[in-house]
Amino acid sequence: MLTHESFDGWGESPLRSPDAVLVTLVEGDAHETVKDLKEPIDILFIDADKPGYPDYLTKLLPLVRPGGRIIGHNMHRPTPSPEYIRAITIDPALEQIHSVV
Repeated sequence: MLTHESFDGWGESPLRSPDAVLVTLVEGDAHETVKDLKEPIDILFIDADKPGYPDYLTKLLPLVRPGGRIIGHNMHRPTPSPEYIRAITIDPALEQIHSVV
């Protein structure tokens, strides 16, 4: 698992724990750090600044494998970006599954 995190003002990351051996932590602004990704993605979990969802989708969708999953966290509150909603609903290559937990 690979995670891109910015901890400005948040203190230490729990991902620095020796127990987090299956997690690769990339610190910095994810809008910038995800540009370096080249490997295919099976599951893309977007849990970041809601206005930034369209940017993450644009940058990472080309890396998602056919049959892969894109999960947008907290899509009901705060209100998700209309641009992101439009992008995931008009792309014929994407199938939407809605779940409220």
